[in-house]
Amino acid sequence: MKVLRHFCAVALGLLLCLGVPAAVYLPAAGFADAVSGATVPVPEQPSGEFVVILNREKHPDTAEQWSDFFLEKPVGVIMEDLHCLTAAGDAAGNELARRYLARLAEHQMTLRVENGLLVVSRAEKGRYDAIVLSRETAEAFDYSAVCARPEALVIEIGGAA
Repeated sequence: MKVLRHFCAVALGLLLCLGVPAAVYLPAAGFADAVSGATVPVPEQPSGEFVVILNREKHPDTAEQWSDFFLEKPVGVIMEDLHCLTAAGDAAGNELARRYLARLAEHQMTLRVENGLLVVSRAEKGRYDAIVLSRETAEAFDYSAVCARPEALVIEIGGAA
């Protein structure tokens, strides 16, 4: 009996000392670690029509590169960060913005989801880098005045059919 108790105590001690740390460092099934899965999968493009408004004053040298990026054309490395706004009630616009976020290097683009009226207010004052909206949301909040501003580069995107 003493031998069995001693054997169980030693086995439990070895399991705790060796098994738990090993289990922590082994990747779980279906999850990628930093070495084996360095990239984030890009979500599918949502269907529908979208409007991306880019502020040319904040990105004078790279506006065309960003335009090609939003149109999903091949672009090289864009050496500039981007702060993107979307409206809180715009599910399709948020999904498209997350798609763009996944395509860029980590921390190159920040995504901020705000109330649609606050996004309009920022846009009217020129306090934005990029705004991603579905066509319906852009029409509902009447972004025509924002799109007519000289610094606004309007990129119209037709979603996947």
